[in-house]
Amino acid sequence: LAERDRATAAEQAARQVSDFVVSILDGANPDAGGAEVPVSKLVEQALVRIETELAGQPAIQAELYLTLGEVQTQLRDPPAAQSSFERALAIERTLDRPLPLARTVWRLARHLR
Repeated sequence: LAERDRATAAEQAARQVSDFVVSILDGANPDAGGAEVPVSKLVEQALVRIETELAGQPAIQAELYLTLGEVQTQLRDPPAAQSSFERALAIERTLDRPLPLARTVWRLARHLR
């Protein structure tokens, strides 16, 4: 039963992360009638939304900070990427999730090398 509950929770978390990422990209939808929006701007907006829309969901926040840190790395914005990785790490340190914590430490270390 506990294993099934963990699997259900993991599935729900993955769905939430996926839905959030899709909502980020909605800002670049040309059918919305707005001007073209740079990816860096979408990431900045997403970082603000993580704090407000996902308050009280630290595991989801940590995953998104980690994901956006990777995007910022690809955008060649090392200071912003480092900040996102550090935010993810700070959150993971408060949770009882050894594997995600190790993954976050590894990504930050890889970024700093």
